[in-house]
Amino acid sequence: MDDSVNQSPSSSARHRGRNATDRRGDVEVKKGVMTVENMLEESAVLSAPHLSVDRYERGRQGCCERVVINISGLRFETQLKTFNQFPDTLLGDPRKRMRYFDPLRNEYFFDRNRPSFDAILYYYQSGGRIRRPVNVPIDIFSEEIRFYQLGEEAMEKFRDDEGFIKEEERVLPKNDFQKQDESSVDEKEGEREHDVPSPLLLAEPAL
Repeated sequence: MDDSVNQSPSSSARHRGRNATDRRGDVEVKKGVMTVENMLEESAVLSAPHLSVDRYERGRQGCCERVVINISGLRFETQLKTFNQFPDTLLGDPRKRMRYFDPLRNEYFFDRNRPSFDAILYYYQSGGRIRRPVNVPIDIFSEEIRFYQLGEEAMEKFRDDEGFIKEEERVLPKNDFQKQDESSVDEKEGEREHDVPSPLLLAEPAL
């Protein structure tokens, strides 16, 4: 009698099913962590025009994934959804910020002004409030606002907070334009009258 036992197809299928479940479980554990594999997956999605970046990002936001931002050696950590609420900015747009990702360190690296980023990060965390740190010059902070693409509204808030005076456009009424045209015509006619020699001056004295 042959003592060898042949595994039934149903048992083999169940075994494969358990392995597949375990593998899916591994993926689910890694979902909430910023890893090289996750970023390579994000890179593949961003490079494929037929896939929706928004759909991909929405799937990851539910995990409250935390990201590390390295500003010239100074690291900041926050949740990814903090940036996603401003999708038109550099850090809020997956395509834009992907260019600055370092897969070896699992972080985004920016060679920018470090003291300014406290205010930049606060802009995202506070829902749009912007205020320049006292130790950062005005011109440098203006450049940081432009670099991170916070937009014209943020720039206007910054300028108002700094006390810049808005230049008001002076629009003259239509009647004023008409008055100016009429006055200019009168002046030209008056100049022409002065240019015409008087007949009395041209007359020669009678002999």
